[in-house]
Amino acid sequence: MSKRTILALSAFCLALFCLHFQGFAQEKNKKDQTKQDALTSDLPDRGLQFKEYQQLWLPSLNALIQTALENSPLIRQQEAMVDMRDWQTKSAKLDWTRYFQLFSEARYGAVDYVVVGGIGTGQITDNTFRYNIGTRIQLNAFDFLDQKKKEKTAEAVLDFEKAKVEEAKRLIIDEVIKQYNQVITYKEIIRIKSDNLQGQLTNMEKMELKFATGDEDLMEFARIKEITTKAQEEFELAKKEFREAYMLLENLVGVKLDQIAGKN
Repeated sequence: MSKRTILALSAFCLALFCLHFQGFAQEKNKKDQTKQDALTSDLPDRGLQFKEYQQLWLPSLNALIQTALENSPLIRQQEAMVDMRDWQTKSAKLDWTRYFQLFSEARYGAVDYVVVGGIGTGQITDNTFRYNIGTRIQLNAFDFLDQKKKEKTAEAVLDFEKAKVEEAKRLIIDEVIKQYNQVITYKEIIRIKSDNLQGQLTNMEKMELKFATGDEDLMEFARIKEITTKAQEEFELAKKEFREAYMLLENLVGVKLDQIAGKN
């Protein structure tokens, strides 16, 4: 066999090997891509982890404030004090009547009359009914000044209790505003953490596929795993904080939020 023939056969064998290797590599890449596409297409909609919180009923701020004011035990307590002080003020203004006295007297019996006439003086006894009605006021200067002082004191106490009602309303409004904004903030944090977790879980599943096929080493796999675990922990913490804020808002307004009309 000539040298030229040997070279030709060698070139032919090399070409066959290259074609075979190229076909094998393409087939492997095709299978890997098919597995990855299938895995990616089957990924669940992890946005649903946030969707349940997104659909929670959240009334408008004005509706929440109105409901909180209507259901506040503190305001009811203060309004009851106002009613009591109002009655005491009216009572103090009528206290002067204790200095005013109304009396009456009635008698029935024999009455002697002296009669003076032209022929002399005589006495007549007669049975008759007599009555007297009258009023009198026993009020000195000290009592008058003391009465005025009592009335002013009662009015001042009434104004004080009315001011406490307004103060209680402002405190409740402030608390509702703060808690409402807390709920809004934690809801947005959940959305951010949910998106981050969804991305990390997708990366983790892709990494598991690459690691199984030997395309990634253990160090990179462990790094992605740690990041994914941290994202899960942050998402669970965000859910906990949102639930607490939501329940505190319900406690503040006195009813379940889904019972309040007027969605935000």
